[in-house]
Amino acid sequence: LLATFDCEGAGDTSTLIHFVGAFLFFVLTGVYGVLHMVLLCGQRQYPVYCKVIFAIVPCAMIGSSIVFGLDMEGRVEFEWYSVAFAAVMIGLVSMLFLVDNVDDELRNFFCCRGRGRGSSAGQKRSSTLEL
Repeated sequence: LLATFDCEGAGDTSTLIHFVGAFLFFVLTGVYGVLHMVLLCGQRQYPVYCKVIFAIVPCAMIGSSIVFGLDMEGRVEFEWYSVAFAAVMIGLVSMLFLVDNVDDELRNFFCCRGRGRGSSAGQKRSSTLEL
């Protein structure tokens, strides 16, 4: 889905729509990254540097989004910083999915398997991060 707005000639309404949409997208994507980082830090199979990277990228995206949102007119380069951090985070999540594609957790969730009946909650994970 591609939405384009004429930010130059249509007046303040389309510019405001663009800024509010961009701000919400980047902040909510950063919040997702922070939640993902919290889940990642609770797992022992990933090294500390991986957890640090997953902590820095969403926090930097949220920070640059807040600077962009506070000064929408003058500091538009922070919008591009947010774009770059969002792209890096999507790439990192994609690489993490290649390491462990969580197929067993998804199967247990969608097949309604609880902790006591055939779940892998008590088993140690076999996949490790090898870079």
